[in-house]
Amino acid sequence: MDMEHSLFLLVKIFSVENIPAYLSVIGTCMLKYLVGVILAYTQDFHFWEIVSTIFVGGILGVFLFVSFGTVIRKFLLKKFPPKTRSLSSALKWARFWRKYGIVGVSVIAPFISPMLAVFIALAFREKPERIVRFVGTSLLIWSFLFAFFKHQVQIWLQ
Repeated sequence: MDMEHSLFLLVKIFSVENIPAYLSVIGTCMLKYLVGVILAYTQDFHFWEIVSTIFVGGILGVFLFVSFGTVIRKFLLKKFPPKTRSLSSALKWARFWRKYGIVGVSVIAPFISPMLAVFIALAFREKPERIVRFVGTSLLIWSFLFAFFKHQVQIWLQ
């Protein structure tokens, strides 16, 4: 495949008309990753569009919440005072953290939201660089898996 053909393929896949759809998926993935994945599925994106938009949205959310996590947490606690939580709930997260650490939180990040994964890691005093590295790697792997899943379902349905 020559360079001209590769560039044509890239331009064809990432079209300007889809910019609002890309931005909606990216914005959704920043807060709720799985909702963004479903949104990307409904937009009839190609494989690379799914991978890139959901990963970019997820990693932007991670950067945002790692950078401003403490400020956001203080604001949310002031705006919505915490209800008395049961001790068992806190102990479950502490047990989970002790057993799996940042790797475990990173693996479940798409299912609990990147924002919540970052807040959990920050609550257990994890270094921001490690949070970005581990959660980012996990989101990249999950992005490929979700795009591959959609691709396989499309092949199966044909």
